[in-house]
Amino acid sequence: MASNSHTPVGQLQSRRSFSSTGRRYQRRSDCNSTSTTRSGDGSLTNTPTSTGPGILGVAGKNGKADVAEPSTEPHEAVKVILLGDSSVGKTCLMVRFNDGAFHAGNFISTVGIDFRTKVMTLDGTPLHLQIWDTAGQERFRSITASYYHDADAILLVYDMTSWSSFEHLNGWLSTVRDMAPKDVSLLLVANKSDLSSSKRVNDQAAAELAQEHKVCFLEVSAKTGDNVSLAFEAVARSVLANRALKAKDDAGKGKAFDLGKYVEENSTKSECSC
Repeated sequence: MASNSHTPVGQLQSRRSFSSTGRRYQRRSDCNSTSTTRSGDGSLTNTPTSTGPGILGVAGKNGKADVAEPSTEPHEAVKVILLGDSSVGKTCLMVRFNDGAFHAGNFISTVGIDFRTKVMTLDGTPLHLQIWDTAGQERFRSITASYYHDADAILLVYDMTSWSSFEHLNGWLSTVRDMAPKDVSLLLVANKSDLSSSKRVNDQAAAELAQEHKVCFLEVSAKTGDNVSLAFEAVARSVLANRALKAKDDAGKGKAFDLGKYVEENSTKSECSC
């Protein structure tokens, strides 16, 4: 992925290179991160957190980055993978959520894997959200597939103005079922809701697919920001709730997080369904 040469405030840029063995070395620079807090009225507030010099780290094929954190406060770490065809807007969604920006025309297709991190607080719990943006092209599948195994959540993105990207969801879902953890929190994300006049995937088709695979779908817009934060926050809450149930050792008595209900109650304007 390529972005503007000028780094927006709060943006955490990453640089990647792959060795012949597939081990990936990462350099983090411009280490201004953002912290997101949801207030009582439901609004999200982005504030800059600590800054520091560039940090070097190494990430192996399992997708775990060996990177030091500037804060000593313990955080829950949640690994979120963005999947879907090329050009559906995965990178734009990541940048919108992480930086609150939309850079039209400033991106090329992601090569291999890109990575961002964001610190946010959910119900008083500090959360370290690790966002992995994967390439959608077939030739990179062998690289990106290795990142599924320890994913906590997956946002499977399609372009609601592209029928082919929707048709390919069955293949993506099959791969997720085969390679991702059984308890992974999964949300179908229909991007580009701002282009409703060019919509090619109707709500009925999306709802039927979601029902067939027992998942939820949500329409978002990386351009306007509509429902983007909700998509990331919803799967993060689902992951934390699942962990809490496991920790109690009495999952049969606990109440699982209802991802569909949460999305439906908090979405704005666009369609959502389970």
